[in-house]
Amino acid sequence: YKRYFSAIDISANISKDIPSVLLVEILQKASTEIANENVRIDWYDVTRLFEELDKRSDIEPSILIKLEWLYLAILSAHGSTRKPKFLHDEISNNPEFFVEVLTWIYKPTDEIILEKDKIIDLTDEQRADRARQAYELLNSWKKIPGIDNEGTIDIIFLTQWVKKARELAAKYGRVKAADIQIGQVLAQYMETDNTWPPDE
Repeated sequence: YKRYFSAIDISANISKDIPSVLLVEILQKASTEIANENVRIDWYDVTRLFEELDKRSDIEPSILIKLEWLYLAILSAHGSTRKPKFLHDEISNNPEFFVEVLTWIYKPTDEIILEKDKIIDLTDEQRADRARQAYELLNSWKKIPGIDNEGTIDIIFLTQWVKKARELAAKYGRVKAADIQIGQVLAQYMETDNTWPPDE
């Protein structure tokens, strides 16, 4: 009956009893199909469903990454208790994905690359949606590449990640934009009583 928002509302209260595949389907359809009801989606219920999925081990990370992308506006909003952590992990581990996200926000400095970008078969509305999503993702990204849960930074991983990210960004005419975003995420390192920032 396409009452996806009602399904989210009800599921949030009994999520422990619902199979993972059904929770995933509900979230996917609520964000990709037109609902047959005039009810607005409740961000708190969406967050509760994500928190329930986090407790389970029968869902591929790739599926959660896709769901986080669909609900990025909710998960990255100020006050959200469940951030898009799988997307953040993907950026912090994958410089290729980092640069791909950059390309949706920043125009290239090279005119030839700019003309190639225009060839991609998307409407202006689709481009605007992707740019907004990409901005929200990078704006909520706080995880420094190579950092562990204790705050220790793997200098080799970080150096290699930055080098690869800048190489790819240069290829796509966006090295200045990459430097800005890299600088912003490095500035997220927590301030402590010790020397700040750390040598790494």
